[in-house]
Amino acid sequence: MFSLLAECTHVVVPEPSPEAMQFYRSGMVLWAIGQLWSLFLPCLFLATGFSGRLAKFSERVAKRGYFSIALYLIIFVSLYQLLSLPLDFYSSYIRPHNYGL
Repeated sequence: MFSLLAECTHVVVPEPSPEAMQFYRSGMVLWAIGQLWSLFLPCLFLATGFSGRLAKFSERVAKRGYFSIALYLIIFVSLYQLLSLPLDFYSSYIRPHNYGL
């Protein structure tokens, strides 16, 4: 058993290619942009007063506490996803295709 473990400890790892390093670095940049976007967008909704208008709209339409909260969340998440769609499309479809993945 121990001789089998001794044989498995030496694994040769190839050096990353320049294209692999470029893919990694661009992925880190996209990750940072995604993190900033996920903070910026809700702050933009709050700073412009859009969140308050959306809350008033959902209260006017739903007229009950829990339903208005659910409507607010549905609209907020839908808008957030719609505004995040270009970044998601680029990072999950365009970028891998540029690298032949």
